[in-house]
Amino acid sequence: MSFKSPTSDDVFNRWLEKAKGGSIKKLYDMDKEKVSAAESVKNVDKSVIFVAEVESTAKKIDEKPIKHPLTFKKASGIVFYKPESAQAYANKKSGKVEVPLFDTLNKVKCKKCDGTGKIVCKVCNGKGHQDCKTCKGSGGLKCKKCNGSGALIHEVAVVDNEGKKRKEQLKQNCPECFGEQKTICTTCGGLGEHRCENCKGVGAHHCDECGGAGTLIVFKQAIFESPKAKEAYATHTEKRYEFLKKNIPELIPTMAGIKFKSSSELTQEKMEPILGYYNELVDKMLKDSKNAFSKIEKEGRMKSEIQMLPLLHLQCEGKKEKKFDIFSLGTEDGFSVLDKGVP
Repeated sequence: MSFKSPTSDDVFNRWLEKAKGGSIKKLYDMDKEKVSAAESVKNVDKSVIFVAEVESTAKKIDEKPIKHPLTFKKASGIVFYKPESAQAYANKKSGKVEVPLFDTLNKVKCKKCDGTGKIVCKVCNGKGHQDCKTCKGSGGLKCKKCNGSGALIHEVAVVDNEGKKRKEQLKQNCPECFGEQKTICTTCGGLGEHRCENCKGVGAHHCDECGGAGTLIVFKQAIFESPKAKEAYATHTEKRYEFLKKNIPELIPTMAGIKFKSSSELTQEKMEPILGYYNELVDKMLKDSKNAFSKIEKEGRMKSEIQMLPLLHLQCEGKKEKKFDIFSLGTEDGFSVLDKGVP
């Protein structure tokens, strides 16, 4: 299968029909009817443009870290994106879109607990226990029976050698405290301390900032600006013809080309026989276009078949070597003409 590009005469004559009389006068110093393609067209370059209707692409405008670190639990409730999937997600939205990036995810030490995961109990100062208030931490209480002396005194009546009766004291260990002057504190059982009820004997509380993990999660969010209009044209051509892209949306309905169902069909074997010409620049542009359209297809943004438009670049010259360029896009069945460098 092949198709014909318009001839340079066809392109020039169509341009001539549209050209203003004043411009022709400046270029040729003669009336339009006397101007010919044979005398004006000095050289013709042939190239091609690939174009397809696609969903518009969101533009990444910034990448910012989140304001506050998150716990692992909160982070687990967030959907993170790889770079390409982030772009695909933003493409489906409108306006400004924030997308969490998985590749930027990192662990950081919790500042509040200094990475320990715990906050020291203020009641027991981290000991996990408190001194018994009854015995003030001694474990014992002054023996009430012996008043803390450790002994009991008994008096016995004794008649001495002179027959006089008097009292003598007998001392014994206190049976209540066993002579130790103190009895065991019944509140703490002699331990002198009891478990801190504020921290349940742990000596610390879980850090409420990190939940006891000691670490938190930080990441960056890509900020995309997604255009309101969902439809656009993806156009690929040589760099020297980039300026023609802006005209594609307006001209595409008037141009005829060859359509390919998918990027997999963009090969030299298929393109060269159809186009009728091929060179290194066209080959590079074909490969770049194939890669670009393949990516768009994977993102699910392709809205039409891929159209290949022949491009003719007429390098022209008027009187006194006044040079200008004329371009045509499309086949002889439908082509548009543009110019550059014309007064």
